[in-house]
Amino acid sequence: MIFGDTAIQQMAHYFPQSDETLIQISGVGDTKLKEFGGLFLTTIRDYCRLHDLEDKLAQNPMPRTVRRRSERGSTPNANGGTQTLEETRKLARQGMSLSEIAEHRQLSKNTVIGHVERLIRTGERTGIANLLPPQPRIDAIKSAFDLHGYNLLSPVREFLGEEYTYDELRLVRAYLNSNVE
Repeated sequence: MIFGDTAIQQMAHYFPQSDETLIQISGVGDTKLKEFGGLFLTTIRDYCRLHDLEDKLAQNPMPRTVRRRSERGSTPNANGGTQTLEETRKLARQGMSLSEIAEHRQLSKNTVIGHVERLIRTGERTGIANLLPPQPRIDAIKSAFDLHGYNLLSPVREFLGEEYTYDELRLVRAYLNSNVE
């Protein structure tokens, strides 16, 4: 999955046709813009040409209820992280769940999971264990990743079944990859 439902719905409503307007869509950051923007913009532009539709964000930027990280003043700290990442680290160390952290910080759970993935990759262990599933689930997920590869989550989820969430697959993959490096 590249973009979540909200991003796709916003694209279908606003028809962004440039980097400047696509970046306004919820869930589109610099990395995804760089990696997938061209493909999505080409598809949206073709559809808009066919149906004579205009980019609704070109003249009227989307109102943002949550400002982008760069607008919030997220700055690197001495450890090479950011203030927003440090806040997630602090709350995880207090024993909060992913949902509690997301609610407390007024961020999406997906954003918080991204923070935790980054924390795990940087070697963070304190407070992270409570965010991982129990060891038997980690073992099952590891076996599925070993069988299907670590790049794509969908084959692993299909193999394991719906009782396993993409959230836990992402966290366990980051955890397993950090143990290998």
